[in-house]
Amino acid sequence: MIGEFDGRAKYRSEEMRGGLDAVGVVVEEKEREDLLRSTGARVGRWGWHDLGRFDGVAARLTRLGLPRLGSHGG
Repeated sequence: MIGEFDGRAKYRSEEMRGGLDAVGVVVEEKEREDLLRSTGARVGRWGWHDLGRFDGVAARLTRLGLPRLGSHGG
């Protein structure tokens, strides 16, 4: 399982894009994610907007198969 925190600054900031335009950043991101998935890993992503309600991130991690502490199958 792979979890990725993904901010939006890389789309807006020329400095963070490494010479790519926003479309190039998206294409690179999709190619990286495809490579990660090709290993058989489950990939989950979240950003700053998700952290205001961490229960949503926790639910996403549970759907990806991360066991919850204190969870005993019931």
